[in-house]
Amino acid sequence: DSLDFSNPLLACFRDLSRPIGAQLEERAENAYFKYNSLPQDGFEPPFHWGTHYSNPGAVLYFLVRLEPYTSLHIDLHGRFDHPDRQFYSIGQSYESSTKGQGDCKE
Repeated sequence: DSLDFSNPLLACFRDLSRPIGAQLEERAENAYFKYNSLPQDGFEPPFHWGTHYSNPGAVLYFLVRLEPYTSLHIDLHGRFDHPDRQFYSIGQSYESSTKGQGDCKE
């Protein structure tokens, strides 16, 4: 079996040639604009996203309901994070990562 990526029913697959934060053209353009509009004075390098990639943070985000990840999450943040920022569903997380402004978890 193989996938036919020209099939419009498969449009839900993400483009792996782009980071998750640049899946939509508008977000890619915003990141490019942000990068190019930041001063390049040598003090702080320009960046595309106003947040950082954190592999441990992403793992804890998705697995917060299972020990030992619950305790590690509390150790990292000092408490449970705000409920609106807690993992709720894969669909909600994908929407946030591809369309939200402050989320770029892969």
